[in-house]
Amino acid sequence: PPVGVEIAKLRARRGLTQTQLAAMLGTTASAVSRIENGTNITLKTLARIAETLRARADVRLRPVA
Repeated sequence: PPVGVEIAKLRARRGLTQTQLAAMLGTTASAVSRIENGTNITLKTLARIAETLRARADVRLRPVA
């Protein structure tokens, strides 16, 4: 699944709203919504979200064809 979907699932599992996660990250709920809906994010942002949600961010490289 796309990373945004995984973030949304983990956020919900932790019992957080987008607004609550946004406050913890120092951003807006609309920014969290964009991330969860597929906006590209930097590895730095992904690391911040993972740390905040007490998760590990794994990055995999796979051949295209």
